[in-house]
Amino acid sequence: MNFYDIMKPKHQKALTEAIHWNNLFNVLLARFEWEGLPDSIPQEFLEGMLICNGTVGLGMDEYGSGNYYAVPGSYNDEIQGYLPTHYTGQITNVRVSGEVGKDIAVGWNNSTLKPDLILMQYSSILSEIDVSEKINVLFARFMRVPKVHDEKEKNAIVSTINNIIEGKVDAWVSDNIHADELIDGVQKEPFLDLTDVKEIDKLQYLNQYRDNIIKRFFQLYGQKTQVTSKMAQMSVKEAGANDSLSMILTLDALRQREKFCDECNRVFGLEMSVKLSKCWEDEVKEMDAMNYLEEGMPDKEKDMQVFEGEGGGSDEPAGEEEN
Repeated sequence: MNFYDIMKPKHQKALTEAIHWNNLFNVLLARFEWEGLPDSIPQEFLEGMLICNGTVGLGMDEYGSGNYYAVPGSYNDEIQGYLPTHYTGQITNVRVSGEVGKDIAVGWNNSTLKPDLILMQYSSILSEIDVSEKINVLFARFMRVPKVHDEKEKNAIVSTINNIIEGKVDAWVSDNIHADELIDGVQKEPFLDLTDVKEIDKLQYLNQYRDNIIKRFFQLYGQKTQVTSKMAQMSVKEAGANDSLSMILTLDALRQREKFCDECNRVFGLEMSVKLSKCWEDEVKEMDAMNYLEEGMPDKEKDMQVFEGEGGGSDEPAGEEEN
């Protein structure tokens, strides 16, 4: 028995949700590669604070350490234009604050200055799916519960079940079988149905739902994933349409981080830069290659390149019938 087994169900669910949140969070942490950061600012911390807080301020520690720090915080003071003129951030024994663009440089996670709140939504959905899958597995594992009249009958049934599990053939008869099994001449039901093993077929739909949720998350942030759902015929252009749109969030986040680097370099004379990590850079290159190939491909040839579902299909373009 491990620690998880002795936890209450509500605590197990909370831990499961935290596990999913952490996994999705790690995915987002891997999107960008930072260069030229001060030694006092770990890349993972800076990126993590942008993802979780929405904004971060980089400046000299006011407590006298003599180091630059990137600290989550918020804008404050009077608004000039669209935003307040000052920013203050603090964690434990580190504090940075001052006038934006002069004493401190402020970085945004995205154009709305918001955290990636979607992490909470998707981790919650995935934890609910886990609970549903567990219930389905348990319903398939448990057997119908026999009704018994006394301890002797109970022991006989338990012994028979154990023998069956071990592969042994067994049988037993109660002392009053005919009276036990008949009530007013009608056969009575000797089992208590707390479970229904036929419900296990729902497990495949839960697994598919999990795949679709994970795929949706990855597509939103610019990564393609392969799932097992059946699809009707579609052209190459149709199949890749979502992949092109899915880069919007990641490219917006990259643009805000590039602006942050430019501001830090201007205010503090640093040489910071940021770029897509290899995984995301490869996706962009693949998309560019597909667009290049399609630009020189006749329309008829584009439509003839189809993806077929598990059931196969004709080689005709989607939406056309064979003569």
